[in-house]
Amino acid sequence: MISKVNYLKPLLFLAMMLCAISSWGINPTSNIVHWTSEKPEDLGMYILEHPDAHIVLDCDLDGHGVRFESFDGNNPAIDYAFTGTFDGNGHTIRNILCTHSWGLFTRLWGATVKNLTIEGAAFDADNEDSVFGGVAREMRNSTVENVTLLNCKVNSKEYTGGIAGKALGHYNDLGDVCRITNCKIINAEITSCDDYYAGGIVGYAEDCVITDCEFSGKVNAKEYTGGIVGYYKGKNGNGTISNCTVNADVTSTKYDAAGGVAGYVEKCEIISCTVNGTIKADNKFNSDSNCGGIVGLACYYVKVDNCRNEAKVTATGDNTGGIVGYCERKDKNILIYVLNCVNNGP
Repeated sequence: MISKVNYLKPLLFLAMMLCAISSWGINPTSNIVHWTSEKPEDLGMYILEHPDAHIVLDCDLDGHGVRFESFDGNNPAIDYAFTGTFDGNGHTIRNILCTHSWGLFTRLWGATVKNLTIEGAAFDADNEDSVFGGVAREMRNSTVENVTLLNCKVNSKEYTGGIAGKALGHYNDLGDVCRITNCKIINAEITSCDDYYAGGIVGYAEDCVITDCEFSGKVNAKEYTGGIVGYYKGKNGNGTISNCTVNADVTSTKYDAAGGVAGYVEKCEIISCTVNGTIKADNKFNSDSNCGGIVGLACYYVKVDNCRNEAKVTATGDNTGGIVGYCERKDKNILIYVLNCVNNGP
């Protein structure tokens, strides 16, 4: 005969597990996790164990300025990524300090992050890593939408962006483009302290669609510096940057290629964007500054249409323009278009 105690042991264990899970707001009968713990480290532990989870944030999180590791780990050498959905549900993550990690997430791969505010965060690469972003170190075939960064700083060696250090669509010639939609970076400082590729939204982008985004603050790099994207390269098709607004000081501090929207672009269309502030290229090594109110340096197929520059554009060298600093046609059969644009910069 089985004793009642032995019979009840599995049921008691199951009850304890369900209580622990419910304390995190997890419904074990659903694929959606409603997160209720206010500690970022608890959420990080869960995401590490469930990288394909679909999470809805049901509370604000506060890091209280304590050093924080990315939700999905802090080793970019390991090909590990968050592949699920993170819905901030209108909530805010405050006061996180990332000095030993690479952003809220290390890598997004086919993932979606949306409806979230990040406030008062500092992402500072004291480990000299070269890729840093407020939401993710790197996006691959992923989507970020309706995300706001407020009063944040992002600093790394190179590849630095308010949303992502790198955004790579059609990664390995597979999947979709990267999409960044309706994101706002407000009063931010974005800095690539040693090298290149700093953008208010993305440092370096391939096959990416960026729509209805805003940036205000400062962007600095030695080269390839933009209010939206530092360096954009279309590989498997032409990308789009549209309906974006910049009010910022954008500076290439040592070489060239500074633009109010993009420092460098190829195979991309920039449509209905507006720039205010100052755009500056301080080239200390040759005469080419390639500094423009909308684009610093445009190569291959580029179309800039219905854009407005109100920013002051200055440079120490040649190739400075209110809309585009320099157009370089590397293929004589491919044209670069500047249409219906207005320059009111002082």
